[in-house]
Amino acid sequence: MKKAVFALMFALAGGTMLVPTTSVAQEPKTKEKKEVTVKGELCCAKCELKTADKCTNVIEIERKNKKTGETRKVVLLIEDEGAKAPYHSKLCTGRVKGSVTGTMSKKDDKPSIKPAKDGVKIDD
Repeated sequence: MKKAVFALMFALAGGTMLVPTTSVAQEPKTKEKKEVTVKGELCCAKCELKTADKCTNVIEIERKNKKTGETRKVVLLIEDEGAKAPYHSKLCTGRVKGSVTGTMSKKDDKPSIKPAKDGVKIDD
């Protein structure tokens, strides 16, 4: 009986040696970021919202909760040149309606949007 068990264990151990041990490396799946357009109020995070240390452009949008139907305001950081952006002078003194087209991401655990070329539009 011991010989049969030993032979079975030896056969199983030998069989695993024959299995190729190399594995095919899978490429990590990367999510392709889509361009989106968000509409809301553009303003300066430092001068208007008092939430930043230096002039930073943001857009405040309204998001609707699909389950409850409630709307809440969300502030998205615009990843641009900040005070050096050509449209910043209009935003620093108050709020203006407009839109931003770009890719969404998170920067320092805060939602942000990286605008496409000429992606920031101000409604006149």
